[in-house]
Amino acid sequence: MHTVARRGVRCDRTDNAEIAVIVDAESLRYSSMTGNAWNACINDQMPMLGRIGAPVSFFLLEDIERIPEQFKLWIFLNATAPDEGRRRAIAQKVRRDGRMAVWLYASGLLRDGQITPEAASELTGITLKIHEEESPGCVAITESAHPLTLGLFEVVYGATGSVGGQHREELWRGHK
Repeated sequence: MHTVARRGVRCDRTDNAEIAVIVDAESLRYSSMTGNAWNACINDQMPMLGRIGAPVSFFLLEDIERIPEQFKLWIFLNATAPDEGRRRAIAQKVRRDGRMAVWLYASGLLRDGQITPEAASELTGITLKIHEEESPGCVAITESAHPLTLGLFEVVYGATGSVGGQHREELWRGHK
């Protein structure tokens, strides 16, 4: 056993993942740790990320400037309230060289403690609007003719719970 351990220490352990999964510890202050938003954005994603078909590496958003350059896909699980410095760092790190970002529920929606759809749009590049209706925390592939989704018709990805509606307040409790 000792011999195996000594050999293992000498192995190359360089991270070869091309997918970075980002958790924002600061944004956790704005969510209920027991509610649907927490489960939808973080807990429910973990089993699926383990089956994504490619290696992933996990990072805190506060470390974004130190994250290596190798990642092609960036998944932001809960970037609800990044400060201005982190918003700039995300833009500099992710919006270049053909990199892709996946933004989960309400990314960038809070700026200086205020709900601001425009701030979310600036961060994500997606025009957002707040809907009062409750929505499923998952997405389904409904277009089977596209080359990227060929053979994946009705595949569902995402959280098992709902977001929005009565659950909306969980995400920014005390920051209206």
